[in-house]
Amino acid sequence: MPIELEKILTASASEYCSSRGMQSLSDYELRGVHVVVTDSNGDIHRSFAMAAPSEAEAVVDYRVNVAVAYARGHGDIYLITASGTALIPKNHPRGQRQ
Repeated sequence: MPIELEKILTASASEYCSSRGMQSLSDYELRGVHVVVTDSNGDIHRSFAMAAPSEAEAVVDYRVNVAVAYARGHGDIYLITASGTALIPKNHPRGQRQ
């Protein structure tokens, strides 16, 4: 099951922890999430959500980069990348989101 799009954030990990009150970054396992889409019609955000670990509480530091190149005879070629850091609670049962 993909993570909800509203839990994919551009905020940093420390900003996210501060917004949660008492939790600190040491309460989480950090895991990088990276996705590449080469189709201009691809939905990078949904693809990214599907790639996030199922046990992640949120993904922080979300960034998207788009590169477009023209290839003679092939038209525009798109390379869209997305990356972020999944925050997985250390004391949360695997496979369940809060």
